[in-house]
Amino acid sequence: GLVLAGLANIYANIGLLYLAYGIIAGLGGGFGYVTPITTLIRWFPDKRGLMTGLAVMGYGLGSFIMGNAGPSLIMKIGVADTFFWWGAISFCLVLSAVTVLKNPPEKWAPSGPANTVHGMHTIQGSFTFPQAVKTPQLWTLWLMLLVIISAGLGLISQLSPMAQDVMTAEAGGALDEDRMKAIVIASGGVVAFAAVFNGMGRLFWAWISDTAGRKAIFAALFLTQAAGYIVLANTSQVILFTAVSCYLFACYGGALASMPAFVADEFGPEHIGKIYGTIFTACALAGIIGPYVFARSKELTGSFSTALYIESALLAAGFVLTITFKRPQIKT
Repeated sequence: GLVLAGLANIYANIGLLYLAYGIIAGLGGGFGYVTPITTLIRWFPDKRGLMTGLAVMGYGLGSFIMGNAGPSLIMKIGVADTFFWWGAISFCLVLSAVTVLKNPPEKWAPSGPANTVHGMHTIQGSFTFPQAVKTPQLWTLWLMLLVIISAGLGLISQLSPMAQDVMTAEAGGALDEDRMKAIVIASGGVVAFAAVFNGMGRLFWAWISDTAGRKAIFAALFLTQAAGYIVLANTSQVILFTAVSCYLFACYGGALASMPAFVADEFGPEHIGKIYGTIFTACALAGIIGPYVFARSKELTGSFSTALYIESALLAAGFVLTITFKRPQIKT
């Protein structure tokens, strides 16, 4: 997909670019995301949160590396060659990983006292994919993921202009060109700082969910984020805005990392690939809804407050979905 995207750039073929990068590379990214996570869940049933947290944090680290290296490579060797090198490196790394990535033996269980895991479905109690998709619980988890990821991606998409608005308001309104340039640069610092918390949150929340429980963690994520978005809508203090944004980024990352373990707890690990893959499709829709709500709010009202209140209300609804969630039962 990446190599074809390079060819699309050379031949200025937008259709090929959509096919190569949007569909082929996109599918590869999805497979590369879900497969390691589901394999780790099977190998470490007693540490599902920690393992998925590490995997998802690694996925985010890859985006961070390419996000920083990509522009420099484009400036030095051009867009097409960047795609070619990116594709070649990705191929070598994935091929190396595939040689060691395998499922554990049947009825595998780790040794030691940590194997005492309560409230989780085992291999023997796993749902089949057809059984899982017929349960309302699967679609409840899908909706929960849609809500929490929509809010996070919306905030991520507009954090820089939001930070600029807050900095401008704190500085007293109309500013000269030099001051505005300084604010634009400073807003980039806010984004970079928040991105660190995004990565840290993926590991932290997923790790503590092994002890606190997935349902309790998601309830905390939904409730505190609902309050956090209201704070963002009403603050003109840069320090408070930055602190709350960093926390919300950490919650976004934590939700993304904790959901695979949540799904495995409820439906079992045997068919987790198909089941979590279905729930993960919510992220694709969230990538459209969240940024659209934020951009549309700014366009229609001149501020992001409306979007922040909407997301807060949806997160509150997500909290209700979480606390009323009940474990699915296999119908025999």
